[in-house]
Amino acid sequence: MSSDRPSAFGAAQRVASAVLVSFLLLPVAALLFTLRWDDFVVGLRNPLLFPALRLSLLTTSCSLGLVVGLGSLLAWRIARHPGRASRWMEAITQLPAVIPPAVAGVAALSWFPYMLAFPVELLTGAAQGPAVVRGFAGQLVWLGVWIAAYHVTWTRGLRRYGAVGG
Repeated sequence: MSSDRPSAFGAAQRVASAVLVSFLLLPVAALLFTLRWDDFVVGLRNPLLFPALRLSLLTTSCSLGLVVGLGSLLAWRIARHPGRASRWMEAITQLPAVIPPAVAGVAALSWFPYMLAFPVELLTGAAQGPAVVRGFAGQLVWLGVWIAAYHVTWTRGLRRYGAVGG
């Protein structure tokens, strides 16, 4: 049953669409309203314009060809052979679209760079100067976090299971 009354979901969709469209059009509008015609003509006469456009066209065409060719083959494989491997391949191929750079920034603050990458950088000589101090400081901070987590877990476990087996 459909009614002629506007629903709250429809209103939310319209508001979200308007926000998204304005978000996408805002940089274009800012460029149009702040760029003077003289600056635009000077930019068109720049000798680097055509090499930059040619490079952009070449790299875009190559990446498009690779994505369409290999992506179509992978999509065909996933569609024709359902199973655990196909689910994994589908999940892995969606990761670049799912994980934004903000998440990568948060991951840089996690313990992995300090406990895994820093020792390798130290041994290979890639970390020098302030990077060494920052690496050791990061290791000490994460060591303190893990020791505190161990202590909390151990004491809670003893309280909960202390009377068992005795």
